[in-house]
Amino acid sequence: MPTASIVIPLYGQWPLTEACLRSLAVSTLDVPDLEVLAVDNGAAVFPAEGAACAALGRALFGARFRYLPQPENRNFAGACNAGARAASGRWVCFLNNDTTQEPGWLGRLLTALTDPDDAPDAVGPLLLYPPG
Repeated sequence: MPTASIVIPLYGQWPLTEACLRSLAVSTLDVPDLEVLAVDNGAAVFPAEGAACAALGRALFGARFRYLPQPENRNFAGACNAGARAASGRWVCFLNNDTTQEPGWLGRLLTALTDPDDAPDAVGPLLLYPPG
């Protein structure tokens, strides 16, 4: 069982998704036992983007990547639910496709979640926007 499942809901926006996947591959080198699930609400509308996502995901993560095309747009919550149902990790992390991550973020989060003396009850994001 993977330690963590990263669920990324998608609907178009391939350039953002590509940047997110590339960032995720570099930023999670310290957590080799994770899986990445791309849940595509726009598979029927943007089939070329879906094919590109599936190919890049497999190239970056190998068998740890799953592309889950949805038959219709189930919106954000529906994509999150589909990803959570398909996830096999101990922990599930929902990640927007328009984000990039800093190196080591997931390892630090998992360390905090498993601290027997001071584990948090919940965690939330810290959004850092570029100046401008």
